[in-house]
Amino acid sequence: MAGPGLKIADGLFLGDRDASTDLRSAYDVQVSHVVNCCGQLLFNRWEQVGIKYLTYKFADGVGTILDEADKTSKEVFDFVEEGLENGGSVLIHSYNGKSRSCCIMASYLMRKYCWSRKKAIEYLIFRGVTVDVKPSFEKQLAAFEKRLASKHPLGDDWQPLSADSESSDVILRNTYINGQPREPDQDLTKGVEVPKEQSLRWADDRSDDKLRLECQDPELELKEYAAGEGKAKPTKSALKGSSEKSIEIRTKRGMVQCRPDEIVPKRLGLKLKCKTIVLEYLVPSLGLTAFHSVLVDLQDACDSNIAKSLQRRHAPWLSGVSESQLEELIRRLHF
Repeated sequence: MAGPGLKIADGLFLGDRDASTDLRSAYDVQVSHVVNCCGQLLFNRWEQVGIKYLTYKFADGVGTILDEADKTSKEVFDFVEEGLENGGSVLIHSYNGKSRSCCIMASYLMRKYCWSRKKAIEYLIFRGVTVDVKPSFEKQLAAFEKRLASKHPLGDDWQPLSADSESSDVILRNTYINGQPREPDQDLTKGVEVPKEQSLRWADDRSDDKLRLECQDPELELKEYAAGEGKAKPTKSALKGSSEKSIEIRTKRGMVQCRPDEIVPKRLGLKLKCKTIVLEYLVPSLGLTAFHSVLVDLQDACDSNIAKSLQRRHAPWLSGVSESQLEELIRRLHF
């Protein structure tokens, strides 16, 4: 698996031996904690740079005990929650990323969200994981499921258990449902309160201060900066590039200028219907917040190629955005 592995949820990744060695990608997604399921084969190579490890030497064989009296599942749960609560990301990996790490990840999802084994595995497959769990591990996961079910009911479908379901569970549920093929008359939201649709939704639900937000005219014929060139190329965007490597930003107060290296990416959003990535960025020297729209052409089958093309064509706005971030956004636009 390239990069930091496959993203399972915000801040949570599942990977193999390749993911365990790609430090640059780990830095890109702020990995601070790693669960190494095969410490006898892969050493903890990032400890020297301050990344914290929880290490198990699970052999990928019949006699291996992954969990005894729920000790491992509790250790993993506490370790992952520590990493996420401190603002980092967590990578769970084994050698191939198909069996041991899948079981450990499934046990975390089952414990955190009160999911059944079937539901947890369904979600991993949906996220692109090739699940190939050894039969002996499947039996152990089934036993863990029984122990969990004896304490509280487990969700086996994709409807919320109750009105006060944990918000992160709702996010994963909606991600799964939105990614499923639908029949023309199928209504998956029946009986579920659906918020008013927004064309663009931020993670903070627009709660921070927008008094300094500058409104852009999306119908303007604007230009794109091309790195290393003195002239700009025409494109449709929320910005206007001019010669001399300067950028003109149209605001309500008039035109202002900045250098390409003054752009600081803040956060990314999606306009799903029009297949557009929206970057909110800062120009600290001007005290300015503005938007840059990136129309995504999904004809290329390779998301990595699309991401590289976007970074090249939309420099400098996307120069501070990692390729893995762009690939994840592009994947969402496919649905």
